[in-house]
Formats: sequence, structure tokens, C-alpha cells
Amino acid sequence: MKRHIAILTLAIIILAPQIAFASSPVYSPTDLITKAPEFDGKTITVRGEAITEALERNNGYSWVNIFDGSSAIGVWMKNDLKNQIKNYGTNLVKGDVVEITGKFFRNDPEADGELDLRAESIKIVEQGYPTPEETAPWKVIALAILSLGALMLLADTVIKNRKKALKSKEDFEIESIIHEELE
Repeated sequence: MKRHIAILTLAIIILAPQIAFASSPVYSPTDLITKAPEFDGKTITVRGEAITEALERNNGYSWVNIFDGSSAIGVWMKNDLKNQIKNYGTNLVKGDVVEITGKFFRNDPEADGELDLRAESIKIVEQGYPTPEETAPWKVIALAILSLGALMLLADTVIKNRKKALKSKEDFEIESIIHEELE
């Protein structure tokens, strides 16, 4: 009996910290969108890249969009949470990857019935960084050829318009001379 109690006590000592500190599941914006009824009104954690820019409001709150590669979700947060995000994803920047915990709403009454998350905490998982765009050599060659073609068309149009203007001027002068002779 003492042996069973010792094993049970040892198991509790080993497993208790793991159970106490077990992290809740982390979802993607796509998960939240596709399983919205299941998560509605629950506190959850979402992970994704902060994209575009924060839309700051006058009341100390901001909207931040979180993207997982296929879907995005709006997150309503206090500005002090928003200020932790340093990089927002664009075509030239990889945004900060964040984990945001908050209450999920399928139809948030405070946001005109929109699907959103009201943030309670934020954790920066990965800092964003610049992603300079590299131009493929074929694009440069294609641009040069198309530009040359456009310049040739422009030159042809200018030459034709000048010839037409000179012809019109000559015709006018001839008509003026004929008109003077007839008088």
C-alpha cells in the first residue's frame, strides 16, 4: 500500500507542473473562420502575421489584422498591446508573427456583427524583417523591349503628325495664293 501511495505521489509531483502549465491550443485565422460557431464567446489563442497597418481609433484601441497565409481576422486591442508589434506585413516586409489570446466573437455586437477577436494579451513569436524584392532578369529585358517599342510608336506618331501639319500648312498657303490671284 505504501508503495502505491509513493508511486501516486511521485506521478502527481511529475505531472502536476505539466498540467498546470499546459498551454492551450493555438489556432489560425482560418480555423476561427471555419469553426466560428464552435469558438463563439470562448477565450482562445490565434497565431498569425500582423499585416498592413494598425487602424488606430480615438478611444485608445486599434484594429490589427492577423494573417495565416490564406485567411485574415481582425483583432481589437488596446494600443499598449498594439504598440508591441513593430513590423506589419506588406509586399516588402514580413510582419511580426504574433500569438494573441482573447475572446472570440462570431458576430461581435460591438463591431456591427463582425467576426473578430478582442485581445487580452499578445506575444511576439517571431520578429518581422524586410524582404527586398528581387527583379528577375527576364522582367528587365521585357521592360527594355516594350519601352523601345513604345518609343518607336511615339516617334512614328510624332513624325506623321509633323508631316500632316506641314502638308496642311502648304495646302493653306497654296489656297491663299490662289485666292489672292483670283481677286
